[in-house]
Amino acid sequence: MDHYIQLESDEAVFTDIIEKLGAKNVQVSCLEVMDKSFLDQYKKIYGAILLFPYTKESQERSIELFQMDPSSIPGLTFVPQVKDNSCGMMAILHVLLNINDSAIVGSRIAGYKDFFEGVTSDIRGESIAQQQDLMEINNNYDMHHPISIDMLDGPKENNHYCAFIPFMKVLYQMDGLLKGPVVLDSFDTEEEYREVLLHTLQNRIQEIVTDNPNTNNVAVLIVHESFMSQYKKELDAEQKQIADLKKQLETNKSPVMEAELSLHEKNVKEIMQKMEEERTRIKERKEDLELQRLNSIPLFHNLLKEYVKDAMKKGTYKEVDYQPMTLIQYDMGSDFEDGTIDEACSVCCLIVVSHPWRKQCFSFTTHRGFFSFLRSSSRCVSNP
Repeated sequence: MDHYIQLESDEAVFTDIIEKLGAKNVQVSCLEVMDKSFLDQYKKIYGAILLFPYTKESQERSIELFQMDPSSIPGLTFVPQVKDNSCGMMAILHVLLNINDSAIVGSRIAGYKDFFEGVTSDIRGESIAQQQDLMEINNNYDMHHPISIDMLDGPKENNHYCAFIPFMKVLYQMDGLLKGPVVLDSFDTEEEYREVLLHTLQNRIQEIVTDNPNTNNVAVLIVHESFMSQYKKELDAEQKQIADLKKQLETNKSPVMEAELSLHEKNVKEIMQKMEEERTRIKERKEDLELQRLNSIPLFHNLLKEYVKDAMKKGTYKEVDYQPMTLIQYDMGSDFEDGTIDEACSVCCLIVVSHPWRKQCFSFTTHRGFFSFLRSSSRCVSNP
C-alpha cells in the first residue's frame, strides 16, 4: 500500500503507535467528559489530539487563525503534512516532537528532532513523507470493517486530526495542513495549562457542532504519562516513606509514627492492586487490537457456503427459508440496557463495533439453521 489510511480515534490504536515509535511511558486516553476534574487522573499531560470533520467551514476558520512562521519559535518543532490521510500520524508526531526529553520519546523521535533543527519546515514535511516505515506503522491498523458507517449515513465526511501542545508556557495548535503553529493562549502554572487546554477544546468542539449539528465524528484524545508509570512513581514514594519511618522507629517507638507506617503500607497494597489491574487492561488492549486486525469476513463467507452445500446434500435446504445476509443497525447506547443485544447475538454471526464514540453496533444476520451447522461443524472452534 503506497498511501496512508486514516486512523480511527481509538485510544488503544494511538497508544500502540506511540509505543512502536519508541516512546516510553506515554499513553493515550479518550477524554469522555469535558470537565477539569476528569483531567486530574492524568499526572502529566503532554498534549491533546482532536478529531473533527474537515469541512468548508473548518477550512475557512483555519485560514483566519494567526499562523506563526515555523522558524520564528526556537525549539518548537512544526512539520507540514505532505501525504493525504497522514493527519493522525502527524498529530502524534507533533506531540512527541515537542516533548523535550529523549528518555521519554526515544531515539527515533529524538533523531527526527535533531535533524529538524537546521532545516526548513518544507524539508521536514518531505522527510517525514519519505519515511516508509511510518506509513507501515500507520497502515498496520487498517481495521477490517465489512461495512462502514459512511455507507449508511449518506455523503462521506472527510475527517482530520490536529494536535494541541504546551511549549514554553504557551498553548499551540499544531495542524500539518496549516502554514505554521497557531498561538492559542498563555499560562503560568500546570493548573492554568489544564484550564486553557480544556477551554480551547470546548470552544473548538462548539464551533464544530455549530457548523455540523448532525456530525458524530468528534473525539478528543489526551496524550499523557502512562498510568503504569504514575503508579510506579507513587509506589517508589510510598516505599521510601516506609523505609524512612522504619529507620526512625528503630530509635523512637512512637504510636503516631507506627500509625503513619500502617497507612503507608496500606497505600502500597492499593497501588500494587492498581498496577495489577492496569497490567490486565494493557494485555486486553493488545489482544483486542489483534482481533480487530483480523479479517473474519472470508471465514464466515466460506462457512455460509459450506452450510448451504451441506443442507442441500441432506435435503434440508429450503430456498424459500434462506435469506441473504442482511444488515441491522442498533443505536441505543454502548451497554444495550434493554436487552436488544441479546436478541442480536442470538441471530448474528458477526458483530462489528465501528467508531466506539458513536455507540453503534452492526450485526449481520442470516438463516438460523446456519448456527446449528456451525455448532455441529468440526471446522468451528467455538459456538457463535
